[in-house]
Amino acid sequence: ATSKYFKEVFLNEGALKTVSKASVLLNEVQVVDFASFLEFVYTAKVEVEEHRVPRMLETADKLKCLDLTESCLQLKKQMLETVLLELQNISESRENVKDVNGARERNVFLDLNTDIGKPAASPEASS
Repeated sequence: ATSKYFKEVFLNEGALKTVSKASVLLNEVQVVDFASFLEFVYTAKVEVEEHRVPRMLETADKLKCLDLTESCLQLKKQMLETVLLELQNISESRENVKDVNGARERNVFLDLNTDIGKPAASPEASS
């Protein structure tokens, strides 16, 4: 993995000619996130707690590390899919819900392929 940010800072044509020693301040990046960033750059692997994934994504964006950005986005997608599956399981485990008029009962379905908030078509309706 590479960082276009550091490539631009250290390999800029004029940067190394005019300065014999360079310092880079990363005020917006927490030490723990930078350590994880370095681990990823050197090993192409990193273990991050779920609550830190958004910060790691921000760090990857700031430091222009496309591989880490992609990895964070994939992890966020997996986390979202896990939550949606948990919601589906909760929905499927609930009892039948009576219609507003009480005339008939219907099952409540959560279809992962529909927009959240829109009613999903029941399997009986498509038959």
